[in-house]
Amino acid sequence: MKILRVGTFFVFILFLSACTEGQRSWLAHFFKEGGSAVPVAVENVVVDERNVSNVVGASLVSSNKYDVTLPYEAKIGKVFVNIGDSVKTGDKLCSLSEEEYNLKIGTLKAKLQESQSELDKNLYFLRNRDRLLEEEKIDQEQYDKLDTEVDANEKEIETIKTKISQIERQAIDVNVKSQVTGVISDRFASPGIIIEEKKPLFFITAIDPIAVEFSLVPYEAKFIKPGMSVLVRFRDLPGESVSATISSVGSKIDEQTGRFNVRVLISNPDNIYKIGMMAQVEFDSVEKQKYFSVPEEAVISDSRRYYVFTVSQGVA
Repeated sequence: MKILRVGTFFVFILFLSACTEGQRSWLAHFFKEGGSAVPVAVENVVVDERNVSNVVGASLVSSNKYDVTLPYEAKIGKVFVNIGDSVKTGDKLCSLSEEEYNLKIGTLKAKLQESQSELDKNLYFLRNRDRLLEEEKIDQEQYDKLDTEVDANEKEIETIKTKISQIERQAIDVNVKSQVTGVISDRFASPGIIIEEKKPLFFITAIDPIAVEFSLVPYEAKFIKPGMSVLVRFRDLPGESVSATISSVGSKIDEQTGRFNVRVLISNPDNIYKIGMMAQVEFDSVEKQKYFSVPEEAVISDSRRYYVFTVSQGVA
């Protein structure tokens, strides 16, 4: 048989004799009932193997999401950012109310003064309790409780002093700053509201590094692994490319897409690369793939997968 053109394809041999009903329905897409026979029969097909270059479409997404919280309750003074704003590490997000700090410190200092007066009174009674009991200015129950009351007064004063010291340290810098470079995705802080301890003020989607995500069908995913080198090109930035490494390969198949998700992280300190941008990822497989050399017209394609028929006892 004369073969005019021979193309190299990576193919899976589909044995018609082993087809399920679902596979037969799939084949009907290519050959209608009563159609012609397979156009080319190939004998002594050569099986070889080599490394293969792959190019897949990808998109840019946030590498992580962070919440901004406070370890204590506070009142918001001013807010400097809105949803969608880009921020860098160290940028001011909001400020806390200085008036609120001053009010808290003033209230605690007044309470400290009262507690100190109570301690002074109980110390006087403690030093003179024998005489005061004899003069019937205190009773036996008061006499017995003086040691405990003095200890309680001293502990309360220490607690108040500690709180005053903490608030004074907090008041030195009332600005809440971003700990990451990213984009404000949610904002809960508004001027005048009180934010509870550990409740989020903002959510920030991280963009440095930014993630490049793509997916592979199962037979493609087995040829890559974390740490493997790739080249990322950007559709919106002609001529721009970045060398990077694969950071993660999905451990299970996505039930909706039937694919494995793969992620690459690239540095983005100047926010050049934006969430939602489209890209292409180029990489060479880490394992050699087997392939058949067959005539191009004998190959049936389905997405990025290819099939050929084999002849068994004169039947395809």
